[in-house]
Amino acid sequence: MLKVVLMGKAKNNKPLILHRVTISKKRFDSIPEPERLLFIRFGHLIFELNTLLRVFLWSSSFENLQKEEINARMAQGVVIARVLIGKIYEAYVLIKNRYNREMAKKYNPLLNDAALEALSHLKRYFTNSNLINTVRKKYAFHYSHDELAKILMQIPPEDNLVFYLSQDSRNCFFSSADKIVSNAMLEAIEPGHPDKAQERLEKETIAISKSLRIFLQCFMDTVMMKYLGKNLEEMGAIEIRIPKPPKDTEIELPYFLYFEESR
Repeated sequence: MLKVVLMGKAKNNKPLILHRVTISKKRFDSIPEPERLLFIRFGHLIFELNTLLRVFLWSSSFENLQKEEINARMAQGVVIARVLIGKIYEAYVLIKNRYNREMAKKYNPLLNDAALEALSHLKRYFTNSNLINTVRKKYAFHYSHDELAKILMQIPPEDNLVFYLSQDSRNCFFSSADKIVSNAMLEAIEPGHPDKAQERLEKETIAISKSLRIFLQCFMDTVMMKYLGKNLEEMGAIEIRIPKPPKDTEIELPYFLYFEESR
């Protein structure tokens, strides 16, 4: 049996309403194979994007922290951003290759206006030179030695490099090493303007993630309503409540931690 969970909204720390849909494999196979495969891949992709975006945002809270903690948490957020950007790029390649003309002709008329605008936004963004492509090619998973060498050469001899060491290597933070890599990335995004590059990195990453989420979720909803049931009742949904889930703004992701010896 396959299970699908549809989520409602939680307000003021009230229970979060989910709807669990359980579908037999035989019933799931009633979906044509191209859509069936996209349903699995898009569903997995939505979870990956949601997870990475959560971690990225949780690393962006700096209230009441000392300098070392702020620097480490900011660096941690940039690491997650680079991974998220790599996943965003791969997501669009999947849409471009698999949500082809035949699929679009069949499903675009069934998508809502928000999903169509999100898809149009993605196409406009990736048609031109863009930040996502730049970061993904040079800094998401692969690093340019030449670009790093340029940034390193620009550091004056009288400047200092800073590293934080710990008996537990999981708390070591080679601050200057990470800063050099991040500066090289920011220089590639907006040469000579690191603050503007940082702003673009955050703004565009969040905006493109949102467009992906809107389009992917609408496609998933459309396929379910087309083949599995027009509403929750027809799908045999069962309501589930998650008691008092935390608000997104209540979660923080520190870098420096006490680790259990066994982990």
